[in-house]
Amino acid sequence: VPYKISKINMNCYGDKPFDFLAKNPMGLLPVAEFDGRMVTDSNSILDEIEARFPDKKRLVPPGQEAEVAQLLRLERELFGAWFSWLRSPGSDARNRTAFIEVLEEVERRLGVHADGPFFLGAEVSMPECHFASFLERMAASLAYFKGFQMRQNLKFPNLEAWFKALEARDSYIGLAGDFYTHAHDLPPQVGGCAFNGEHQDYQQAIDGASWRLPLPVDESATPLEPLLLNTAAESEAARREAA
Repeated sequence: VPYKISKINMNCYGDKPFDFLAKNPMGLLPVAEFDGRMVTDSNSILDEIEARFPDKKRLVPPGQEAEVAQLLRLERELFGAWFSWLRSPGSDARNRTAFIEVLEEVERRLGVHADGPFFLGAEVSMPECHFASFLERMAASLAYFKGFQMRQNLKFPNLEAWFKALEARDSYIGLAGDFYTHAHDLPPQVGGCAFNGEHQDYQQAIDGASWRLPLPVDESATPLEPLLLNTAAESEAARREAA
């Protein structure tokens, strides 16, 4: 499906551009423009895409509507548990436990279909559209603020396989964020995030305390930099550009 991205700031970063507000007076995000018609809300945008491209594979496979509905409820439950833990100060053992319990259910659901690695099997579907952006932010923010490692965690192999499968797709990589950006973007968006005293090592690593120049070439991805792609070709291109 062809598309063009226009980046619009959230209210916490300042006023939105006048030309955007002329089309979307409420300034709602996300929003998609279809032939001059503005559609807000993620679900409505996905429904519009489905309706406009009926020749494409359906995001909700026929006969799996009930399973998709269950997974979308699980995504909202996970979001709530994450948000509560992310913003809870001091001793937050109860919120940690609550989040991990829901994440374990996500791990279980990712193993339901033997042909995986996605929620409904071998193909990306509607649940990925809802889970992807939040699981990405959860992995970054919980490492930075809570010292909790989601990526490359042996307790969540299905989750890691899911991430890896998404990261093999250009459509995902083109929109994915890094841990540093997520960790520093989230506090103004959600009204603040709270450290719990177990975060220091992860915080320092994400903020670059151990970075050295020149950066390693062809280094393997890490739990805190899962999209590290400084290949030899990219490194050489960067040196030529800098020169």
